[in-house]
Amino acid sequence: MDLESTMEWNKNFQTNSIFVYNFPNEWMENDIKKHFSHYGNILGATIKRETNGKSRGYGFINFENQQSAINAVAGMNGFNAGNKYLKVSIKKGEEQ
Repeated sequence: MDLESTMEWNKNFQTNSIFVYNFPNEWMENDIKKHFSHYGNILGATIKRETNGKSRGYGFINFENQQSAINAVAGMNGFNAGNKYLKVSIKKGEEQ
């Protein structure tokens, strides 16, 4: 999703949260914050895990404001994270 499409879509879904998928399994919440913090103040980052604690390879980031979330999607979608490319989008509904 390009920046213009993200902004148009986000007018209908007022959210400060993004969905991040396909990051390396060894990433922890601090790694996510490190890679995304230059887009704005992060209020929280969550990695979804299996019952055994293993990462499911996706999570959510909640920014202080909507513009930070939009900028993070535009800047990080497709980011090369080692041997994987991140998929980043505005959080839709209650995916958590």
